[in-house]
Amino acid sequence: QHREVWLTATWNEILRMSFDCVCISGERETLDLRLAGIELITLCSQVSCKAGIGAATNTARVGTNMEVVGGALRSVRAATTVGDRNQGSLCSTPIEPEVDQLRHIFFDLAFSKLVDFRTYLESFKGYNIHDTESPYVVDSVMTQVLTKLTGELSKLYECCKSDEMSPGSFKLRLDLFVEEDHKYESQLVNLLLVILDNADADKTSRYLNQVQRGCISMLQTMASNSSLQAFKALAKLSGDSMFVARETIRAGNSTDDDDSDDGYGEVLELEASKTVASAFDSGDMSSEAKIIVMCSVLTQYLKIHGLHNESGVNN
Repeated sequence: QHREVWLTATWNEILRMSFDCVCISGERETLDLRLAGIELITLCSQVSCKAGIGAATNTARVGTNMEVVGGALRSVRAATTVGDRNQGSLCSTPIEPEVDQLRHIFFDLAFSKLVDFRTYLESFKGYNIHDTESPYVVDSVMTQVLTKLTGELSKLYECCKSDEMSPGSFKLRLDLFVEEDHKYESQLVNLLLVILDNADADKTSRYLNQVQRGCISMLQTMASNSSLQAFKALAKLSGDSMFVARETIRAGNSTDDDDSDDGYGEVLELEASKTVASAFDSGDMSSEAKIIVMCSVLTQYLKIHGLHNESGVNN
């Protein structure tokens, strides 16, 4: 009992110091501390998840299934996989219920720090991020911090996608994006959306920046794992790009004032719409999931164009 109390207190102190490093104010001289804090928090989450940190390592194939037979390469046996072999040995080790309960507590404590960082980013929502007098200015340092965070979150999801962040049961309803019971999967999707809101996007750029690319890539990975929360987020990000041709959007936004916000995030919307559209060509999703995604897309259409259709105006 004394060891458990000491370990919990130590775990909390490690997470507290890591979070303080992430939120430290300063310029480039604080970058290493911020990156270290991000890495340590996500590392604690990986270590304490059910699958363990080994689930995030890349699967290595050893040996070969090819041999020269009659002067030509031919397949003779299946190649062995190191990742699968090690994972099997880890799963065969029984875990006592008390230890598993403590592990779950540690994971919840570590993941809650990521949620706290989401709250930290949301606290600057009312400020203009390009205002030099704002307490929060998106600069190259913060961009590197958010890029590091998206990369570490991707590793964390690989560890948790089959357990803590596995897609839950779904029901046919209009609003899928509800953070029920504070599930880890929903919280992760919300964190990615907040990171996207804080990404320093260039309106004139034809490409996604590192932060946007990392978030979209992770939402795509979650969507391929049949995460309806990720699909709902992608449908929200896509705006009306799924319903209007790209040339039409540009024509509608081409005004004398090129600095208007109408074209903001056009590339991001296009990438998100591609992912949503590709879901219906994928064999990984069930028919029920595809129906729910389609309902989400139709709901998005009604929100954007529903009033125009009622008034008889052609879109």
